[in-house]
Amino acid sequence: MSNHFGSAMTASHGHCVYCKRFLLADFDTFWASHEDHLYTRKHIKGANEKIVMACGVCNNLRGDYLPEAWESMPENELIDAIAEFIAQRRKAKEQDEYASWAVEKTEWAGNPSDSSDALVAEHGATKP
Repeated sequence: MSNHFGSAMTASHGHCVYCKRFLLADFDTFWASHEDHLYTRKHIKGANEKIVMACGVCNNLRGDYLPEAWESMPENELIDAIAEFIAQRRKAKEQDEYASWAVEKTEWAGNPSDSSDALVAEHGATKP
């Protein structure tokens, strides 16, 4: 963990700044938490190294995304814009990738196919 970890965790009160997941809920959640560069390294080299806390899912879904007008946004608006981007990507991935894998997992577990149909219906995906 970097020197920024403690201050970023304290500033976020132990939550992911994007989805508000409590990162101290259990060891696995804590260990999967990430220090995220709010201003991504791709966009700013060596400048304003603002570190925030993110859960692993949000950090991975974000990638190096910054909204178009990021340079003129106050920090709280920037976080909200990134959170909205992440929420949209999360929803799309849940409907596409997760739903199809969840169907496979249900079938691997030997559950009846009607269970996988229910999973697919719940997430709005189609069976592969």
